[in-house]
Amino acid sequence: MVNSTFVIIKQYCDQKFTNEIQRGKVYSSLARRELLDEESRLGKKFVQFSADEIEHYLFSISNTIYYKGDNIRPSQSYIRFLVSYYRDFFRYYNTIAEAPIINPMDDKRFRFIGSRVKNDIPIFTRETLEKICLSIDEHDELFVKGDAEFTQLILWLFYSGCLDTGDIIELKEKDVNLQMKTAKLQGGRTIHLPDPCVELLKKNHLIPEFESYRFTNLMIPYHGSYVWFPYRMKKTPDGSDPYDYAFQQQQERQLTRVKGLISVRLSKIRDGLNVFVRPTLLYYRGIYDYIVSRCGEERTRELLTTENGRSNMANVEEFNRYVDEYGARLSNRSELYIIKGNLKAFLP
Repeated sequence: MVNSTFVIIKQYCDQKFTNEIQRGKVYSSLARRELLDEESRLGKKFVQFSADEIEHYLFSISNTIYYKGDNIRPSQSYIRFLVSYYRDFFRYYNTIAEAPIINPMDDKRFRFIGSRVKNDIPIFTRETLEKICLSIDEHDELFVKGDAEFTQLILWLFYSGCLDTGDIIELKEKDVNLQMKTAKLQGGRTIHLPDPCVELLKKNHLIPEFESYRFTNLMIPYHGSYVWFPYRMKKTPDGSDPYDYAFQQQQERQLTRVKGLISVRLSKIRDGLNVFVRPTLLYYRGIYDYIVSRCGEERTRELLTTENGRSNMANVEEFNRYVDEYGARLSNRSELYIIKGNLKAFLP
């Protein structure tokens, strides 16, 4: 049965966003599994929630990952993001509802809810990522050899500085230096590859195929990509070489289909291992760990909690330098404020 709240959220996103990617990101953030659970627990629809009930729901969210049932602390900026769009959603609902309601998101408690995120929730760390990769190895009924390494590689590339699937697909052989443990992404960003990522990049080229269920999957690059992607082998025309045919078919795929190969692995982690992981969390955790490696935990805290201003210009410039060294994506300098806000979620 289709959830009516999710239908209204989809209608809201459809009328608000013309960009398909942005529409999809906002919809996936608002139409959450936790919201469905909360509706079931309370026995009513989201539009009937009180301000107290919405606050409880927001605090229950593991915004980027939960690992085997243990919530990971949500970032303040993500909670503010949800509050903003849920407030707008209720405004939209009042334009289509037979009986308009008072917008519960206008309650003043939601103005500063980001700073009241529960502090007793565990923080996502690199060790959490390592545990996820270990779980992938242990569940060979879900991830056969070859597919397991490909899935782990995707996670480590996000942690290393790839912000989205496009960064991974567009990575070319000439841009990867395994000896120096660096990779140059489209747009000129240079990212640093940790040892597990380097080893998995090597394995990616050493496993040319793997069996899954009743199919053979060939590992094939996409338009010169350094990372090889699975292609499910199909019946080939008589007399044609199976690999040559698969290679040609791989190149003719639409970009969205190749991106889907990555999304499918993240969905398999979520449904099979009860681990809901977002690429952006891995990306921001990678930035945080890099800064800690450069200046230590205490100094990192100072840099993240320092207010911007002329009196603190030395700290601001030091933080900006580390972000540039890491290879973070910056379309403009104002995004440094966004990065700092997200990194604060990792402070112990």
